[in-house]
Amino acid sequence: MGFFKLLHSRIDVVPYLPFTSMADVYRGENPNLVEFRAIRPSHRDRGIPSCLADALVQAVTERPIRETLGNMTYTVFSELIDNIYEHSVTALDGYV
Repeated sequence: MGFFKLLHSRIDVVPYLPFTSMADVYRGENPNLVEFRAIRPSHRDRGIPSCLADALVQAVTERPIRETLGNMTYTVFSELIDNIYEHSVTALDGYV
């Protein structure tokens, strides 16, 4: 899921840090999960809302309203993430 790649280098992982990141292996193409993404004040990743909405659409492929649901969730995720950049003054990274 990319969790260990996003940890600060001074954080110790016990009993050990995995040698290989499965996020590097799958590179966002694992259909069974959504990888962690960083929300950084210094760099705005505009692909995060689409990534989240697309994952939801993939999870409900049998539903006839999946495209509508995808559009609605994209709007919600986009608005929530935009609010972080527009209304927050934090210098800390966030994660989704």
